[in-house]
Amino acid sequence: MLDCADRVLVAVRNAREAAATFEALLGAGPGREIESAHLGARGLVLAVGASEVELLAPAGRGPVRDFLDARGEGLFAAGFSSARYDALRDHLARKGAAVTEE
Repeated sequence: MLDCADRVLVAVRNAREAAATFEALLGAGPGREIESAHLGARGLVLAVGASEVELLAPAGRGPVRDFLDARGEGLFAAGFSSARYDALRDHLARKGAAVTEE
């Protein structure tokens, strides 16, 4: 059901500062702004080759702040794509996994 791993999500204290590092080291493309109420975060999505890096900074309480407080900056999650989203969502629900749509 999954087509590919297409992104990594990195918890950071400051998305703009982190973006400058990714741009200098990896030639990452300019970022678009994102916000996730579910994760309690705001950040930037950078293009890195055919994949993306989401740099997420806390925007309040939530999983990103909890991660930073417990572990510091670093790899928070990975993202996958699927052309069969409805089938994947239903499969995950049957397996007892929580699915949040934003």
